[in-house]
Amino acid sequence: MNKVNWNEWMFYLNLAQAVATVVLFIWVYLTRGQKHNSEELNGIKQRLGNVEQRQVLLENNMTHLPNKDEVHQLDRRLADLSAGLSAATEQMRRLEKKTDLLLENELRGES
Repeated sequence: MNKVNWNEWMFYLNLAQAVATVVLFIWVYLTRGQKHNSEELNGIKQRLGNVEQRQVLLENNMTHLPNKDEVHQLDRRLADLSAGLSAATEQMRRLEKKTDLLLENELRGES
């Protein structure tokens, strides 16, 4: 019978243990990176969902805003209103002058 060389077996077992430790270390290092990436990806997905909800709200609110033609019509109406107010202001000045003259005549008549 052959004698078992225990020193040789111990060398191979120690070598296998070292290789297994290195492989385990590499596996843990790589899966830790995946876990970290997975957590970041979940955070990004959540933020994207929030952004999409905000976008939908903005789009709904934008439907109530006037479009280009309506803004142009409002601008024209405001210009017309401004011109009308200017004319009314001028008429009020003339009316004020006439009222002042009438009041002055009344005061002269009483003296």
